[in-house]
Amino acid sequence: MKRIFKSKLLLLFNGLLILAIFAVPFVVNSIRSHQAHAAGPELPPGFAKTQLANGLKHPTVLAFAPNGDIYIGEQAGTILIYRNGAIVSPAVITLNTDGAAEKGLLGLALDPNFATNGYMYVSYTTLDEHAQLSRFTVQNGVANPSSEVIYMKGNQLQNPHHSANDVHIGPDGKLWWAVGDNVPSITNAETLINIYGKILRFNLDGTIPSDNPFLKVPGAVPAIYAYGLRNPFRFTFLPNGKAMTIDTGSSYWEEMDTIQPGGNYGWDFYEGSCGSCGYINPAYAYGHLPIDGASSAIAAYSGSAFPNQYSHVVFFGDYNRQDIEAVTFDATYSTEISDTVFDNSAGTIADLKEGPDGNLYYVSIFEGTFSKISAVGPFSPVAAASASPNAGLASLAVQFSSAGSSEPYGLPLAYSWDFGDGSPVSTDANPSHTYTTNGTYTATLTVSRGTQTATASTKVVVGNTPPTASITSPAVNATYNGGDSISFSGTATDATDGTLPASAYTWQADFYSNGVAQPFYTSEVAHPFYGPVTGVTSGSFQIPQDLSNSASTFYRITMTVVDSLGIQTVVTRDIHPHQTSWSVNTNIPGAAYVVDGTWHTTPYTTQDGVGIQHVLSGV
Repeated sequence: MKRIFKSKLLLLFNGLLILAIFAVPFVVNSIRSHQAHAAGPELPPGFAKTQLANGLKHPTVLAFAPNGDIYIGEQAGTILIYRNGAIVSPAVITLNTDGAAEKGLLGLALDPNFATNGYMYVSYTTLDEHAQLSRFTVQNGVANPSSEVIYMKGNQLQNPHHSANDVHIGPDGKLWWAVGDNVPSITNAETLINIYGKILRFNLDGTIPSDNPFLKVPGAVPAIYAYGLRNPFRFTFLPNGKAMTIDTGSSYWEEMDTIQPGGNYGWDFYEGSCGSCGYINPAYAYGHLPIDGASSAIAAYSGSAFPNQYSHVVFFGDYNRQDIEAVTFDATYSTEISDTVFDNSAGTIADLKEGPDGNLYYVSIFEGTFSKISAVGPFSPVAAASASPNAGLASLAVQFSSAGSSEPYGLPLAYSWDFGDGSPVSTDANPSHTYTTNGTYTATLTVSRGTQTATASTKVVVGNTPPTASITSPAVNATYNGGDSISFSGTATDATDGTLPASAYTWQADFYSNGVAQPFYTSEVAHPFYGPVTGVTSGSFQIPQDLSNSASTFYRITMTVVDSLGIQTVVTRDIHPHQTSWSVNTNIPGAAYVVDGTWHTTPYTTQDGVGIQHVLSGV
């Protein structure tokens, strides 16, 4: 990540406003480096890839028509139709475009009423070297060049890189257009007087929506919806309706950014994530080590053809690593949970989309291929087993749970519990069972759907009790301010061992956002916010002051103690932020300003945690 210095108005919301000069800090949450691909299958089990077409000339983009046709655009400007298993003739059109370097035809979208109006929107570089968004009318599979309606044309000569990129029609019924920063003119991204380094938004007829954030800002291009982007080559729409773009990085980080109206994403001041630096952080970013990256495709999955584990997945393609990866988010798509390689041989992927059938389709530019990834099965269920209590004196009544078990498509499962003591098997999902004889038992759950099965086990100790443990600090209902040092301590005793030694303790602290414990990464390995730390009965950690904290986030401290027989007790303590509210008012109601890269108008009031840093700037 770049480390830059920038003077901004830094707000510490405990009532104090100060002017500060600060360095952009390194933030590990939702950022990670990549390891080389491990040897293994091309796709996860149950998936298959089919090459639908080859011999294409630098295919860059694809779009689905309502009649089943698939439109494929080539960099040099030719748009083809794939129909019934083959490319058909004639071509829809060949645009007059400069297809050199990173220019040419890079964006293609079909109108929601394409079946009746034939409107096709294209993003390309004109022969006179300008980024342009146009509409053509397709009739009987052919578009007449004279039908072109120009919606917007850039006011700068297009350089070889970072040009007119993706175009989509959003769930809001608007036409969205992404344009690169026209490198080497990288300062374009931070100004509102041109289209470069921006996401722009139009009505389908080319006029400007009345709710665009910069519509009334003097001198601003009214179509701008978000700015501060380097090269938003591809974007997608999440199931919640928000746009998410990949922003192809420079030397350090590749970003996945959730687009907010009026949002500033920080280029060319930084790439990747930062603390309280005045720009919107990516939803996810990955580094260029040990393998250089170039994000080049993105598709948020919303279909039902893939198993349920993909219900909150955003797929992205990397042109340099020649793969497709699956990033799993929480239900709000604001917290990244995991990133795994999905297809390790995607080639130089240039576009990726979910088809109407719920399968993935993509084009690889230098291979000249068009491919499909489909779910063919079979997929195994997941088994999870737990017992409460898991230890105690005989006779011990235990309640078993299969919570966490699942069938890939959410279908019903069959259950079989073997309690490990010779008693009859139970077919209940969550049975209860009483152990009458001392001993250590392994209860095994088998779940099945047809011929597919999975097992999980849990241990029950009869004749001994688990340790008695408590967290003594922090106190119940304790709160924190940003920047505070949080001390923790605990005690534990056991019927067999007496007072447990420090070696019996393990501590960790998790940071929760939107109800999900967020992962933190070191060399690709996920770990909690703090710990795990073993061998101490007390310690401390510091609360950051950056934007990861908010009024709704909290930290969960977990203490685990284990006795000499291996019986453990886990206790937790949640600490929440000390809350406050702050407001911005101006002598001119409705005046625009930016907080942490997000556009607002006055008056504005929000809840926050005390001590959390924010950056406020005017327009």
